[in-house]
Amino acid sequence: MAQSINDLNREIDSLRKQLGERAQSPFDQKDLQKAKEALKGLKSELREMNDDLSYVSQSFKSITEELKGAKGQLNSQISSLNKISSIARQVLEVRKGENSLSEKQLSNLKLRNQREIDNLDRLLKQNGLNKKNRAALEDQIQAAKGVNNAFKEIEDTEKEINKQLGFGPKLLGGLDKAMQKLGLPNLGFDDALKKTKEMAQEAKANGEEFNSTKTYVSNIKDNLKESFTSANLLQAAGVALVASMKEVDTLTGDTAKNFGISYKEALALNNELTFMAVTSNNAFVTTKALNESYTQINQALGTNGVLSKDILISQTELVKQAGYSVEAATTLSKLSLATGKPTKEIAANFLGQAKALNLVNGTAINEKQLLEDVSHLSKDTLATFASQPGKLAEAAYEARKLGLDLEKLKGTQSALLDIESSIASEFEAEVLTGKQLNLERARYFALTNDYAGLAKELQKQDITRASFAKMNVLQQEATAKALGMSAETMGGMLMDQEAMNKLSGVEGKTAKEKFDNLVKEVGLEEAKKQLGDETLANQLASASVQDRLVAITEKLKEVFVSIAEVVMQIVSPIVDVLSPVLSFIGQTVGLIVEGFKTLLPVITAVVGITTLLFAKTIALAIASAAKGVWTALGGIPFIGPGLAIAGTLAAAGAIKAIAKPAGDINSPSDGKTQISTKEGGLFELSKNDDVVAFPGASKAFGRSNAPQSQAIDYDKMAQAMSRVQVQTNLDGVNVSRKLQTPMGIATRKL
Repeated sequence: MAQSINDLNREIDSLRKQLGERAQSPFDQKDLQKAKEALKGLKSELREMNDDLSYVSQSFKSITEELKGAKGQLNSQISSLNKISSIARQVLEVRKGENSLSEKQLSNLKLRNQREIDNLDRLLKQNGLNKKNRAALEDQIQAAKGVNNAFKEIEDTEKEINKQLGFGPKLLGGLDKAMQKLGLPNLGFDDALKKTKEMAQEAKANGEEFNSTKTYVSNIKDNLKESFTSANLLQAAGVALVASMKEVDTLTGDTAKNFGISYKEALALNNELTFMAVTSNNAFVTTKALNESYTQINQALGTNGVLSKDILISQTELVKQAGYSVEAATTLSKLSLATGKPTKEIAANFLGQAKALNLVNGTAINEKQLLEDVSHLSKDTLATFASQPGKLAEAAYEARKLGLDLEKLKGTQSALLDIESSIASEFEAEVLTGKQLNLERARYFALTNDYAGLAKELQKQDITRASFAKMNVLQQEATAKALGMSAETMGGMLMDQEAMNKLSGVEGKTAKEKFDNLVKEVGLEEAKKQLGDETLANQLASASVQDRLVAITEKLKEVFVSIAEVVMQIVSPIVDVLSPVLSFIGQTVGLIVEGFKTLLPVITAVVGITTLLFAKTIALAIASAAKGVWTALGGIPFIGPGLAIAGTLAAAGAIKAIAKPAGDINSPSDGKTQISTKEGGLFELSKNDDVVAFPGASKAFGRSNAPQSQAIDYDKMAQAMSRVQVQTNLDGVNVSRKLQTPMGIATRKL
């Protein structure tokens, strides 16, 4: 399809921007062919620019190879060219869509490239370069500066992509990570964004039009197809179930410990909370969140009683959804339990009154902050206003309007009710400042717990920040004392008061007019109620998209939590049965280990004795064999001693090989048996003698002294050995050297 002149002009403008050229007058319809030629030329230039990156990357590398081995100045040049070559290669990969880099990574590369260019500039200014090297270095610097243009193109493309896609990818990326915590497969949102950016860079490098949003959505679609396979979903369900079982087990165990109940009772409680969560239709209300609310309220009351669904869900919504502190929400829950009114009704009544006061007086005091102030009230003050949330809101509002909070206003109340001291302080302040004070009604309101009236009366004393600033230290302290506070508290109060007055009227006339019309239509009390419901609803809807996505993800866990709780009901009794068995096994193993520890010294001693006896037996056997050998062979002239030594060594080796260490022995009679006893000597037993050896064998057979075995006749053993055929080969040279008598190689059969 042929491009229109308008399409050509737009593409030409885009390419000129990428090349850093100025915009020019668009082509007319009659210049269609010229426009096409211009477009072709610009695309060629863009390709050349990418080729320049390739040139810098490759040629600089080649140059450094040629310069290797150089010294001094050239070493620094080689280092810079190597680094610029590496940077150009990375930038080229981004431009071709083969890789993507974060904004921080690109910025670091840009700084590194400029640092190396600066180094090359410094080298260029030094003396000692010949004309040819100077020209080459100048060309290298210009080529390196061209890399910076590529950085700008990449940055511009990134900005364009971010502008088209907005915050969507970040939100989806956050959701993806949250889902992965549940064990779900990677949905590929981040990968889709990465791929989109790479494709955009490639399209821009080729001078092609690119739609980021369309491409991003297409990439997400492809990734989701790969993620939501049956195998992946089954695996994710298994992982989520295991994770939920761990969470249920931990939650149940903590609940049991916190309230001193059994694991079974805690598991039953969590089952009820799970049912509440599933039926609440609120993403912020989960089993874990309800458990936290249950713990918060009961710990504040010092109980472990059953709480209603309304109280638990309201506490959860106020903390998790509206963002109130645990203390403020718990205070409202206490008021609900004390008065029997729903928590959210109390909150809405309070907020409606505060909002109405703001609109009527043109002030901008934060209604939510006023409700937070309630959590700091003393128990007696809270009890006073328990059934009157509207009055409580008015008191909190007037205290804030004065520049204090309710708890500080309560301190003023106590000071004013010390009548004698209060009157004396009032008189002293009047004398020092010359200003008339009238605190009689303030004392009356303090006596009747009318905090709103007390705050209004204190404000009527007409003490401003400006007038307070003009007083000396004694006057400031006296005036503050007369009003039942310190000079520091009063200074802060007046500062806040003046700041709030300047911020008043933020709602504007339109909001006040709307409220006035509503009062005329439904009455003041109903108008306050509607205003409170609207304010609370707005606060509950104040959660960010990210918070809502996280809440939805947590809510998905409830499916697996429900299953996990059933599984834990089956597993828990099994564990109870196995516990005694495992305990018995552990005790048995412990006894075996202790037994080994006890016998260890005995075993060590036995092994040592056995080793010594074995060594002694071997030594005696070798000695006896040596005696026989020397008797038979030692007398032969010249070679007799050598043959005797060889025979002795052979006998020793044979005895060592035959003799084996043993522990306990039960050896039936089978031929001749020889043993060595503790008395020493080698004894030969009869042919039909059995041998039994183990600790205490002598006692076991009822004999304290074993019969003496017949000693070995060494003469007979020597005669037997003389009948053994031994062939000995002697090296005549070595023998003659030893005996000083020339002899040849001799072979003798014995």
